[in-house]
Amino acid sequence: MKAVIMAGGKGVRLQPISIGCPKPLIPVFDRPVMEYILELLKRHGIREVRATLQHMPDKIIRYFEENPPEGIELSFSIEEEPLGTAGSVARCRDFLGDEDFLVISGDAICDMDLTGCMQRHFEKRADATIVLYRHPKPLEYGLVMTKEDGRIERFIEKPSWSQVFCDTVNTGIYILNPKVLDRVKPGVPVDFAKDIFRDMLREGAPLYGTAAKGYWCDIGEPDTYADCHFDILSGKTEIHIGSPHIDGYCVMSEIPASVKLHPPVYIGKNVRIGMNAEIGPYAVIGQGSSIGAGALIESSVLNGAAVREGAEIRGAIICGGASVGRDAVVSEGCVVGEKASVEDSVALSPGVKVWPGLKVRRGSTAKFSIFSEHGGRGSLPFDDKSDIRGDIFELTPEICLRIGAALGNEGTVAVGYAGGPAAETLAQAISCGVRAAGSDCIRHDARFLAEASFAADMYGAAHSAFVEATGEEMCIRIVGKNRMLPSHETERKLNLAVKADIPPQSRERFGGERFAIGAPLAYEQALLRQAAGKSPVRVISDNVPARLLKPVLEKGRITDHDAAGYITLGVSPDGTELHVSDEEGHELDKAAVEALLAMIHFREGNRVIAVTFDAPQAIDMIALREGGRVARRGRDQDYERYAHESIFMRDAILAALKLCRYIGREGTSVAELHRQIPGFHVHVYNAPYAGDRGALMRALSMISAERELGDGLRFPHKNGWIHVSPSSARPFIRIVAESTSAEAAEELCADISDLIKQGENITD
Repeated sequence: MKAVIMAGGKGVRLQPISIGCPKPLIPVFDRPVMEYILELLKRHGIREVRATLQHMPDKIIRYFEENPPEGIELSFSIEEEPLGTAGSVARCRDFLGDEDFLVISGDAICDMDLTGCMQRHFEKRADATIVLYRHPKPLEYGLVMTKEDGRIERFIEKPSWSQVFCDTVNTGIYILNPKVLDRVKPGVPVDFAKDIFRDMLREGAPLYGTAAKGYWCDIGEPDTYADCHFDILSGKTEIHIGSPHIDGYCVMSEIPASVKLHPPVYIGKNVRIGMNAEIGPYAVIGQGSSIGAGALIESSVLNGAAVREGAEIRGAIICGGASVGRDAVVSEGCVVGEKASVEDSVALSPGVKVWPGLKVRRGSTAKFSIFSEHGGRGSLPFDDKSDIRGDIFELTPEICLRIGAALGNEGTVAVGYAGGPAAETLAQAISCGVRAAGSDCIRHDARFLAEASFAADMYGAAHSAFVEATGEEMCIRIVGKNRMLPSHETERKLNLAVKADIPPQSRERFGGERFAIGAPLAYEQALLRQAAGKSPVRVISDNVPARLLKPVLEKGRITDHDAAGYITLGVSPDGTELHVSDEEGHELDKAAVEALLAMIHFREGNRVIAVTFDAPQAIDMIALREGGRVARRGRDQDYERYAHESIFMRDAILAALKLCRYIGREGTSVAELHRQIPGFHVHVYNAPYAGDRGALMRALSMISAERELGDGLRFPHKNGWIHVSPSSARPFIRIVAESTSAEAAEELCADISDLIKQGENITD
């Protein structure tokens, strides 16, 4: 039997431990968690394994190339976009063949009897068998109820105690017949638990569950990550941690006789411990750690960290390269991220998390988590699209209140949301902030970003704030007038706002709130006014914007299904990106679509197009050829002037209508237009970097005298060009490279990534 390890998750709930480190490489007793999974598979006779990767794949591949698993043939499958658990496994169809196979998560610790599970799978002639675990705290997991014969009769997602009808939870370990993968639609995100298994249950397919003997622990949160270590220390599992574990002691370094050890304890290799330190009970001191004299460590995990003299660590996790100063106190539930510094005499209150690379100043008391150098109210996590994106710990109602107040200082704000109660709550907080600043808030019913941006323009709002919630990730998308990305001045004001208090207002100065219904209908009517011409078109996306695009095309009499060749269109869920395949079946990438739209824009008589700073250089070549000009955000002062004329670059449905209208009028094809675009390829890579980003960018800027400064750094290369920009709140540098071939673009990214690894020494 073969196995697929699902190892693509970002580990949002595990932050800040997982920042800069993919979950499969998170250390457990000085070894990556995925190594334990590989050993488990090997013990049960599975020697051919493929891992599905999406988040930080390079790190995972590099580690296992340098540390190949003995007796295991390991290969990898990389997802460019998240496809769900079933979608990612379906990509491995060529590897799996026609035999039943096993699927297992790459971020759990277990020693379950997989052989017994496989036997029961074949005895029942099951299409799918879910491996279950009897968990004492089942509330945080999906429960699975089975009949006496093991056949599954009900799924219960994240139950309350009133819904706990059993204690068997879904471990994410599945034994599957290959025909189960026939249920997966190519290119569409599909989950086993949420989609495939529920369909099978409804249809009465042979779907079974089996409660396996042994131990299982999902390390998806800091608490469970620590519990996993303590369970292994206390002998709840037979997992081997690299050294004889005698009477609660596993010590692989020499320690002074004056050190007090209270079992169970683990002390890895090359650990230094000072005189009279007190270690344990339930202390895990990873390799390379150092403990100062008189320090106390109990119920804690240290992964290669430094703890100075007299410090107290109780119930905390200290990540690799982090330091805790003299006489500091780190309380229960705290997490100190990689290379973070808790200085002398600091007190971290229970549950405080310090993000990687940050510093807690000497003598201070931290009562709230620290996400930036400014403390808990730190810089907002803007991404490369100027969206404020983070998890539920970062984007709280309090922060949203302050964002609303900052936007409200500039006038009326339109607010909408998508994604359930979490998004609605944050939208309400933004609205309260707007009104607290003395401005009016318009709450509309737009369903996605492009529609929300239109609504803000329609209502004459100074800004639009649209909140989206997907799982644990929250996103606040700010749009200004003419549907522009927020200016750098607006971003600066928002960052200042989260550190400031909201000034009190008199009763008369609070703004009002009104609910405006009808944005979707108004948006559709505005689109219909743009719909003209007749082109062979098919829409393949199945999301809200795509379901709007289809009737707009039909009402505009654009769609012609009888044509020999047709254009295939898709729309991103937020309605901002258009996906195009030409009449010959060739899929255009995002950069090619942008270049195609720019060329049409110029040929329709427009002289200027407004684009983002990292838009493809090919647009400049097209502009030169067509007698036009490019205004880039962050470089050209007249970007805002022409932004309204270029809304189709930020509205996929408008872009689709513009494309179809032009083709129908000119009697040409997408394939022909695509051949007229200068040949180029774009590659994007987020390079991890936890050092001084300002110093790094200064050093990078000295590489070329021909550089451009705007939204990041852009400079030419003999094989193309490279755009580099630091994330405002994440420990990585975004690299966009453009060249004449995909291989060359990828090489440019790799070259810059190698320079970034050298840090500030790159100018030498």
